[in-house]
Amino acid sequence: MVDLNIEKYEIQEEDNMIKKQVDELITRVEENDNTNKEIKNEVNEIEKKIESLINRDEKVKTYCEKATILFENFIKLLNEQNEIIKLQGDTIKSLENEMKINVLPFIHNQKNLNDENKNEQNIIKKQIDEEISKLNLENKNISSNLISIEQQLKQNKNINDNQQKQLQNVELKINEESENNTKNLLSLKEEYKQYKNWNTEYLNNQLNEINLQLSKFNNKMNFFVEKHEVENINNIICLLEKTIKKKDKQNLSLVSIAIVMLKLN
Repeated sequence: MVDLNIEKYEIQEEDNMIKKQVDELITRVEENDNTNKEIKNEVNEIEKKIESLINRDEKVKTYCEKATILFENFIKLLNEQNEIIKLQGDTIKSLENEMKINVLPFIHNQKNLNDENKNEQNIIKKQIDEEISKLNLENKNISSNLISIEQQLKQNKNINDNQQKQLQNVELKINEESENNTKNLLSLKEEYKQYKNWNTEYLNNQLNEINLQLSKFNNKMNFFVEKHEVENINNIICLLEKTIKKKDKQNLSLVSIAIVMLKLN
């Protein structure tokens, strides 16, 4: 890379010093101030400095050549950049037209849509706030109702506890009554068994007595029918009239029974 610090290649005060030394040497030679040896040494020094200057001039020449190439390339690059800038200018102009024709109207429409959406969002937000307020109120009422229900449940629990105790007491009483009733039932069963045995015997006796009475009655009826020759309803009616006239209560009962039996037959 070329060192662009040109100041280091410029002829500075050292060159003036060499020139001054040469002038002094010439003057001294003219005045014969120094010996030849001294002059020779000084001349050698001057030659070295001159050689150094020559080398420096070569470096300056090389620098100038490289700098020339660098500037030529730089100018070429500037020309290329100018073309690029020109193309970019056309592109920018095309983009500007595109912005005016399509983008800006689109942005304007989007802005209007955003404004409309914002209004709709505000309306929706207001509705949501109202719904939230209603829900908060409902939640508050629900909370109050829940508190009331909890209190009622506590009261009901106390009532249920009391009722449970009462039920336990009732159950104990029922168990006691049940035991007593069981004992009474066993006693009643025993009594019923005894009564049943007694009643069966009593009824059998009564039935035998009834059969005996019926047998006697049947004998009387047969005797009555044979005695009075009751063959049909007319004979019975005549017998009934005679019985009524005689006021015979016993025969009246027998005649009535005879009429019933004839009807049954």
